[in-house]
Amino acid sequence: MILILDNYAKNGRVQQIVEAVQQYTNEPLNVISFKRAKENDSSKISCLILSGSAHNLSNKEDEKKYINEIEFIKACQAPVLGICFGHHILGRAYGSKILQGGWIKGEKGIRVLKRNEIFSSWSVGEKIIVNESHRDYVAQLPKGFVLLADSGSCQIEAMKHNVQPLYGIQFHAERTEDGRQVIGNFIKNVVNPNKHDKPLNHALSGDKT
Repeated sequence: MILILDNYAKNGRVQQIVEAVQQYTNEPLNVISFKRAKENDSSKISCLILSGSAHNLSNKEDEKKYINEIEFIKACQAPVLGICFGHHILGRAYGSKILQGGWIKGEKGIRVLKRNEIFSSWSVGEKIIVNESHRDYVAQLPKGFVLLADSGSCQIEAMKHNVQPLYGIQFHAERTEDGRQVIGNFIKNVVNPNKHDKPLNHALSGDKT
């Protein structure tokens, strides 16, 4: 099962992520609130996807709300993909500072620096079009992580751990065609490298609180 942690204060904003995932796999998925992160056994999920949020980890009061999720990620045994705020959560879990700058919004071109699992559809140096909506950013690569992509507006657009299947992307991959391909590559190359699932719509089960 694929588990999506909904980091938004209100439910329903992760539907685009759900739809993007379902383009590339027929595996069941579940969406739950970040507040329930530690209720789950990560050994029983195939991957963990961390959504965006209107909160900011640069704000200490906001950060306190996500301590359980940060601890859950550090103990997670499954592949992880952090999207925007989820990227910040992943960075924070592994020791990075999260700082705040000016608003970065709209469709942007980011540059692929390393051809890897999530960017396997493109060549090194190629630009892909993604959607961004954030002020916070990961200030430096966490220990053990490598840089995968950058842009003129953000130094760390994508990163991965050297050994563990942990990936963070600053952009909202669910909102553009190239971005959805990144999600697809994560599913195909990281989560299910030996499977060839066909797209299939599923009824969504999840937390409604």
